[in-house]
Amino acid sequence: MKSYYILYIIIASTVLFKSSECAFESFDTAPIVHLSTGLVRGLKLTSAVNKSYFSFKGVPYAAPPLKHLRFTAPQPLQNWTGVWDAFDNPSACMQPLRDVGFPETYSENCLFVNVYTKVLNVTDDKQLMPVMVWFYGGEFFKGTASSYKYGPDFLLEADVVVVTVYYRLGVFGFLNMQTKSAQGNAGLKDQVAALRWVQKEIKNFGGDANRVTIFGGSSGGSCVNYLYLSPLAHGLFHRAVSQSGLALQTAPLKQSTYAAGKQLASYLRCPTASTDTIMECLKTAPADDLIKYQIAMTDTGKGEYTMVGKSAPFLPTVEKYKGEEVFLPKQPWELVRPKSSPKGVPYIIGVTSDEGLFYVYDDPDLFTNFEKDLKLYLPSHIQKTASQRQIKELTTKVKEFYFGNQSVSYETIQAYIDLHTDRLFLYPIILGVRALRHQADIYLFQFAYKGAFKIIRKHYVLHNLTGAAHGGELGYLFYRNHGMPAHNNLSAYPEDLHVLSNMVKLWTNFAKYGKPTPVYDDQLKVKWKPVESNKTNFLKIDIDLQMVDNDLNGDRIAFWDSLYSLVLSENTSSENSAMKNTGAFPYSLIATGNQCWAL
Repeated sequence: MKSYYILYIIIASTVLFKSSECAFESFDTAPIVHLSTGLVRGLKLTSAVNKSYFSFKGVPYAAPPLKHLRFTAPQPLQNWTGVWDAFDNPSACMQPLRDVGFPETYSENCLFVNVYTKVLNVTDDKQLMPVMVWFYGGEFFKGTASSYKYGPDFLLEADVVVVTVYYRLGVFGFLNMQTKSAQGNAGLKDQVAALRWVQKEIKNFGGDANRVTIFGGSSGGSCVNYLYLSPLAHGLFHRAVSQSGLALQTAPLKQSTYAAGKQLASYLRCPTASTDTIMECLKTAPADDLIKYQIAMTDTGKGEYTMVGKSAPFLPTVEKYKGEEVFLPKQPWELVRPKSSPKGVPYIIGVTSDEGLFYVYDDPDLFTNFEKDLKLYLPSHIQKTASQRQIKELTTKVKEFYFGNQSVSYETIQAYIDLHTDRLFLYPIILGVRALRHQADIYLFQFAYKGAFKIIRKHYVLHNLTGAAHGGELGYLFYRNHGMPAHNNLSAYPEDLHVLSNMVKLWTNFAKYGKPTPVYDDQLKVKWKPVESNKTNFLKIDIDLQMVDNDLNGDRIAFWDSLYSLVLSENTSSENSAMKNTGAFPYSLIATGNQCWAL
């Protein structure tokens, strides 16, 4: 008989609540915390597992980025008088209006954190709890840290403090006009400001500033990787987790957003003769207009970042110093420390087994268009450097490898899913692991459980698509009953609770000890080993945990290595030298035979 351990026992034996806000106990028990900038009052709530905790939602960590502060790095927060009531989720940062299934408003005044803790007024530093700081995903132009989407209920049971961070998005967070008033990467600098706030204030919430774990999913995972690489964030955290996203994937990076900023100004009918006139326009335009025209100017071709359909016009960029701190001074690959460096911050990196399921849309022309435009799904680096003859040859190889002589259809849907998984997530992430494994303990995972704690799309049900899609692990870390019906009846899913309990323990062990399995125990029954120097061994997270000593999807990774190797082998030495020296793509990490070129 399987044991589902403490978390499952708690859930199964208690009355569950139907709201991610759970039960408010009393204003008489509302806690007040003294911060360096003033007093903040939260709420005492009862979680989905019927345990009390303290919630502080909408605590400011930087000055409102309004008027002349639009597009700039976050500025210090001013002290306030009286008591700041941190009762409700704040407005999410400006983004396209979406039907998210829960209450949500949008504002430029959005630099807030939500903080959740079980204990306050800790007087003994030895009793301080590890801190887990979450950065949401959403392709850098949408997303929220709302408790409706990222409820802390499960993680809090493992005695950690949970912080979720709101940061600027789209043009507000990533306009780079190569000027002091828009130097670039404001959204990533927001995250640095939030981590500085954590270092300064988290002890007041029972958190240990010397045990801070940053974690994020999708583009939030890329944010974590950017923070991991950026000199600006060094020393602000002590472990890192990237779920289905890395900055070392080259997609979430643009060489410049100057042209996009100029185009946006032209949509607003502003003069574009100089940077000064463009900036005056963009700084004074109504925020809603910036969002409206940002949507209008979105790419209509095959987007590099979103893979299918559209590509965000404003993404992280390499900066030049124009008067404010530089977050990204070089290409991400160029910020990887040399092999001779001391070992750094331990890092969990991973993917779901069927990331590409996210790109199966309810579109009758989906497969026809895909097959017709298959060459556009080759990596942009290959499209930019390969000859037309090579592109045709490589397109044929991709079709044959994944589909053989069959057409793309629901009959071959798993091949379609695998191609999208490999092209957009798995292969770039494996390259990232190859780059980083010499400088830190890298724990690689594949989340493969096909469970009930996930977002359900109608066409998934119609076509019996049950894989672990992009974001499929989130329901096993966060309480999100507004988007996941099964979270309204947790005790009805004992196997899912078993997987959830394992995930929570692995992630919080890592936050506490820097190792996900510091000792063997009767719950996890596995020792998660870091990747080795010559292979990408990984932990498979399914109904049970399995440490796999072989490469993660080694045959598929070898295929993508072979595509790049083919281009490199046929190019002239000068062409290859130019390609490898761009810094934009890690050609040095392409495996040729059993070797990788030295980084």
